[in-house]
Amino acid sequence: MMRFLPSQNSSEQDHTQTLLSLKLLLLVLLISGTCTVQAWTDIPDLQDRYLTLPDGQTMHYYDEGNPEGKTLLMVHGYPTSAFLYRNIVADLCPDETSEYRCIAITHIGFGKSSCPDEGYDVGPVYAVSQLEAFILAMDLTDFATVVHDWGGPIGTLASLRHSERVSHLVILNTMLTFPEEDLVGRIMDFAEDWFATQRTLIEWAYDGLVGTGIQALTNHHLTRKERAEYEDPFNGELGACRAHAGVNLFAKAHSEEGMFAEIAARAATDWANKPTVLFWGLDDPLFGNRTQKGVDIHERIEALFPQAGTVVFDANHFMQEDQPEGIAAEIRNFVPVD
Repeated sequence: MMRFLPSQNSSEQDHTQTLLSLKLLLLVLLISGTCTVQAWTDIPDLQDRYLTLPDGQTMHYYDEGNPEGKTLLMVHGYPTSAFLYRNIVADLCPDETSEYRCIAITHIGFGKSSCPDEGYDVGPVYAVSQLEAFILAMDLTDFATVVHDWGGPIGTLASLRHSERVSHLVILNTMLTFPEEDLVGRIMDFAEDWFATQRTLIEWAYDGLVGTGIQALTNHHLTRKERAEYEDPFNGELGACRAHAGVNLFAKAHSEEGMFAEIAARAATDWANKPTVLFWGLDDPLFGNRTQKGVDIHERIEALFPQAGTVVFDANHFMQEDQPEGIAAEIRNFVPVD
């Protein structure tokens, strides 16, 4: 079994100290000029819950609001966690008198969930199967699924496979068809091969890279406390495992691209004319309308779900950080309660 963190024998201590210094220097450079304006703001007090899945892995999730209310299942992408949905959960499901029940999961290998096999088991198909296991173990029925980023293909496919249990589909900035360019596939193949071995410096610096990447794709200024919630899972005993899990979620997509064909097939059969809506953050450089690539991706989702309307937001990729109140309001408009 491969190790990611270096052992602390005398011959490696200098090397480790160098890595620590480089990491600290990198983080200082990444956040320089921002600390003076960051504030310690309140984070919603959501209860961490954990479910042991049939294969023994432990999935972290939030479960707030009215246990008898209309259920909303929220599925995050890379490299985030259920924490991404915290403000939407707090808005829609503040207490047991709410109209909704809000469940936000954290994929295995991410956030506060367990991480298997040093991260190498994780990939899109694996994440779909784990989400399906969660849906069945929780016996969720008549629920609406909210998906984003890599949670898009994962949450959509899991929902379409169990369409008899799902009432509505809410799609935030994501990609539901495999990229047409051969270059993307080659990059995925390279990443899978390159990260198949120890990459110590990247593993040690990964938390800071994650925080910086999320901030770069968020218009809202993240506080130190918010960034820490995203970065902390990539430290400690499982930090390197989660770094590899995140990379594999992207890297394995080429070898597992058949899942995108299954989404298209099931969208036409199991989900024809069922309620669907697209929430489109226009400032997103990946999937927004500022580039032709983003427009093409959006149009391909519209082709999969021709019954879907589009609601646009002044938001970056991580829309849940930029527009939680607006997203919550539009979910209320789209997903009726009994």
